[in-house]
Amino acid sequence: MMKLMIPALAMLGLAACDAPADQPEKGADVAIVAANEQGKRVFEAAADGKTGAVTVTTPGFDLNLKLPKVALGADDFDIDGVKLYPGSTIGEIRVDAGSKDKKGDAAVDVGFTAPADAKTVAGWFARRFTQKGIAFEREGDTLTGETSDGDAFVVELVDETVDGAAGAKGSIHVVSG
Repeated sequence: MMKLMIPALAMLGLAACDAPADQPEKGADVAIVAANEQGKRVFEAAADGKTGAVTVTTPGFDLNLKLPKVALGADDFDIDGVKLYPGSTIGEIRVDAGSKDKKGDAAVDVGFTAPADAKTVAGWFARRFTQKGIAFEREGDTLTGETSDGDAFVVELVDETVDGAAGAKGSIHVVSG
């Protein structure tokens, strides 16, 4: 999963070049970080969802440019085929390809909002994971499991008002082992 995620996110910037003139007010914040075996960062890229500013930093090279903002939604991320709750919007994505997490060496974090309360969204994820045969445990509005590739994941949800209505703020943490 991680090997495919990094090039896909890198291509996000190129795809933004064809974004329509009526781009969203705020797009998704995207960050990609990679470190060598000693833990020293060797690559860092970030896109600011508010301004469209993109920075790329490697040893000896810095790039700063501005691209159209890109809105990401429910169909733009999945865990083994389980997409986000319908109508969800992604606010941030962080890929840490050089993390030395306890369970692996790479991680993806996704922050999103959903147009339903946390209990409803957690139940929706639980039903979809069950349908797909994905092993998980649920404690309240938090789901913890493992993908078919053996990557550990945690989906955490909390109630939050979204556009004046009941909604949820969610985070997904996936660690590649």
